[in-house]
Amino acid sequence: MNLILLFLQFVKFGSLAFGGGFTILPLLFDTFVNQEKLFSADSFGNLISISQMTPGPVTINLATFVGFLTNSIPGAVISSLGLVFPSFIVTGFALLLIKKYKETWVVEGFLKGAHLVAFVMVLYAIILFLNMSILSDSWSIQDIWQSLIHGRFIGPENYHVNLLELAVAVISFILIRFHVPITRILAGAAIIGCAVSFL
Repeated sequence: MNLILLFLQFVKFGSLAFGGGFTILPLLFDTFVNQEKLFSADSFGNLISISQMTPGPVTINLATFVGFLTNSIPGAVISSLGLVFPSFIVTGFALLLIKKYKETWVVEGFLKGAHLVAFVMVLYAIILFLNMSILSDSWSIQDIWQSLIHGRFIGPENYHVNLLELAVAVISFILIRFHVPITRILAGAAIIGCAVSFL
């Protein structure tokens, strides 16, 4: 992928990152794993894990890593700039418009609609993480939808749940509820992962 295309891709992602960085993870996954085939699902999951463990927002870290892996240092710079570029423009306009028109039905309707889409994208990101870590085979959106409609599990036949990773996920969730710092949880989970890989 050349630098101009890389920049435009991340401008697109940055334009759609309403509601936080995790809302565009499904878009990144679809682009770089399904369409461009630059990474496998496991490799992309590893990139997300590294992005979570390094300081800064997950999406800017991910953009930097993807850019670096595809086009070295120029790619890292270009993809990072592409991701934040729309924010500078949109934020400036948004501040002016929201301050002036925040009570209007158009702005309120836009924000409510955008929140719903952000919610759906975060749910989709959760499904991606579930498929990359806890389940051995991918559980597709169609199968999840059919499971909800019919009230019974519909999914891959040969899947199995990685109980250790499920236990780490549940314990991490509990620790977050007790306000344990995320960095400590990430470090602990990374140590467990290293120990399991070593054995």
